[in-house]
Amino acid sequence: MAETSIGVLPLHYNLLVLIYDTGANVLSFGDKQFYVMEDFKLDKETMKRYDVQNHSHPGIRPRWAKVLAVCEGAEDVGVKIGSKVLLEQLEWSRPIIYNESRQKCWKIPLEKVLLVDNEGFNEKELELIEYAEKNPDVFTVQRTQQMYS
Repeated sequence: MAETSIGVLPLHYNLLVLIYDTGANVLSFGDKQFYVMEDFKLDKETMKRYDVQNHSHPGIRPRWAKVLAVCEGAEDVGVKIGSKVLLEQLEWSRPIIYNESRQKCWKIPLEKVLLVDNEGFNEKELELIEYAEKNPDVFTVQRTQQMYS
């Protein structure tokens, strides 16, 4: 049965997720916030940035997410609201704003979930999820992708 924690349901065997794994560390200094990209690297042989167009950039990789809403059949494969899931790279939608607080979620087909981590979230992941929920306009996959442009 389809279920949701955010007031909207996905259609057609999709999930709605919060992608908290952006590859960015947010550092605060006073009232300013800075992003430090863990996966920003140079090719050691050519000394050029990895090419995003041919998917050689280390930032193009599967991402961890928290499930916010599930379609029918999701529980049959172990996916439920609140699950920690690994998403196949670049298979999620653009951010979807789903409430007046401008909170965002991403849609992904159920078959593009690579695995479910039944161990749950660690302390750092819970902090990232909380930050993403409180700062929807700052903490998005799109925001970190814009930093490479």
